[in-house]
Amino acid sequence: MNGIRSWMRKNADVVGIILVMAALLLLFSLLSDSFFTSSNLMRIMLNVSAIGVMALGECLVIVIGGIDLGVSSVFALSGVTAGMLISRAGVGVPEAVLAALAAGGLVGAVNGFLVLKTGLTPFIATFGMLSMIRGLAYALSGGYTISVYKRSFTAIGMYNVGDAVPVPVIIFVALAMVFQITMKKTSYGVRLYATGGNPAAAAYSGIRTGWIKFSAYVVCGVLAGLAGIMSAAKLGMAASTAGMGYEMDVITAVILGGVSFNGGVGSALGVAVGAVVMGIIRNGLLIMNVSAYYQTLIIGLVILLVVSLDAMKEKGLAKLLLTLRRRRRREGSA
Repeated sequence: MNGIRSWMRKNADVVGIILVMAALLLLFSLLSDSFFTSSNLMRIMLNVSAIGVMALGECLVIVIGGIDLGVSSVFALSGVTAGMLISRAGVGVPEAVLAALAAGGLVGAVNGFLVLKTGLTPFIATFGMLSMIRGLAYALSGGYTISVYKRSFTAIGMYNVGDAVPVPVIIFVALAMVFQITMKKTSYGVRLYATGGNPAAAAYSGIRTGWIKFSAYVVCGVLAGLAGIMSAAKLGMAASTAGMGYEMDVITAVILGGVSFNGGVGSALGVAVGAVVMGIIRNGLLIMNVSAYYQTLIIGLVILLVVSLDAMKEKGLAKLLLTLRRRRRREGSA
């Protein structure tokens, strides 16, 4: 019991978002009989799997104090890359998937280079890449949708394990567990938080902060590529327009999951739950026949609320730290 209480105190943000998820599940269950069913809940998980996978990568970047606005374009580029290699070049599915993941990783590496070596802020660097990579996806596909009907590829997005759990859901949950353990239980995770929390102190203590930041951008690119592959496999087609606007859902899921824009704070578990909460909101509004226009409005309000709460939380923490420092000075002078 004491262990559970200790975990809850250390993971207050995760507990908070879990309570929000439980409240939303209860609310929509009361409003609609068709919401809280096994098929609909699994549909929610399937729909958020791609966003959730991208959010896990974005989590690393925001924890180190950066941001990647180009994940939606990498999402499209990787899907187009895999689709073209399979359908037009006759490349095998494993090789095409690896090439698409490599394309995502390469974009992440370029982002890392721009941020670390050119002096560009993460926002400007990745915002520029957002347009460039989307344009590259358009150029490669010629603006046409690419059909991919190879069964070994579509199985990534359509196959159910045990006739119940879709493969994308398994990928999302497995990655969330791996990232949670990596961030909380490994030396890489310690270096990640230290780099985001206080880069100067981390570098002084011997941490290669540049390599940590670079690796976060690469992993983010690879996971955005994986999400694009999952989506293309689920739909049986790839398009250069895929994922437009997804970057906002991804960032919202990350911040909703307790990751601070200032870096150094957050967990993969919270981000995974944050992505599910976004899916619950969208699904619940859809079941209640809320207009798509109002859905966009409500999601926008959620984004604004989440960012505002994050800012207020950071101001409150800064004020608390300042108060403690002043108290210590008074006690020292006394």
